[in-house]
Amino acid sequence: MRLLRSRIVALCRSHLGDAFILARAVAIETARSVSRSLILASGSARRVLLLREAGFSFVVRPAPIDDATLRVDLPPCELVTFLAHYKAAQVACSAEEIVLAADTLCLVKDRVLGKPKDIHSAREMISSLEGISHEVVTGIAIKSARSVNCWFDSATVTLGRLSDAQRESYLASQLWRGKAGGYNYAEQVEAGWPLTCDGDPTTVMGLPMRLLSRELKQRLEE
Repeated sequence: MRLLRSRIVALCRSHLGDAFILARAVAIETARSVSRSLILASGSARRVLLLREAGFSFVVRPAPIDDATLRVDLPPCELVTFLAHYKAAQVACSAEEIVLAADTLCLVKDRVLGKPKDIHSAREMISSLEGISHEVVTGIAIKSARSVNCWFDSATVTLGRLSDAQRESYLASQLWRGKAGGYNYAEQVEAGWPLTCDGDPTTVMGLPMRLLSRELKQRLEE
C-alpha cells in the first residue's frame, strides 16, 4: 500500500504539476474550514489514496452493490454517471455529510472493456490495447441530503507495443485480476510500459482530481 501511494503521488506530480499542488492546497484549506464530513462510497484503494494524497479527510463506506451484475443499456458516458449516482443513492447520509461515488470504464472503439475473467481473456484484452489509443471515462456523483450532482471526465490513453517478455511476465504476475481493461495505469507506468495519457491521469485512476477537488471544497463548505 505504501509503494502504491508513492507511485500515485509521483505520477500526479509529474503529470499535473502545479494543478496537483493546487488541488492539495485546496483540500488542506478545506479541512481547516469544513462544515460537513465526506463519505467515500468506494472500497477502491486507488480512490482512497487519491483523496488522501490530495489532503481530504473522509470515511470509507462502500456502496453495498456489485455493479457488474447491473444490466443497463446506456452510452458509456451516461452509464458511468448513472452507476456513480446509483452507488451514491445506496449510501445513507445525514444533513452534515457529503457522499462521493464514482465509476470508471475503459473503452476501445466504443466497446466497453470489463475485467478479465481468466488469463486467456487478460492476454486478449491487453493485446487488443497495444498500438492504439483507448478512452477511460470516470463518472462522479456528489450527494448531500438535499441534492445530487453528477458529471464525468474522460482521458485518452495510448499503449505502445509490449515485448513478449513484458506481456507474459505481466500475465504471470496476476496483476490483471479485478482491473477494468486488465491493467492499472499508475502501476504499469511505474513498471515501464509505453503508456501516455492525454488528459488528467487521475481520471484514469478513478477520480478526476483536477476537477473534483474544487467542487468537493465548495460542497463541504456549504
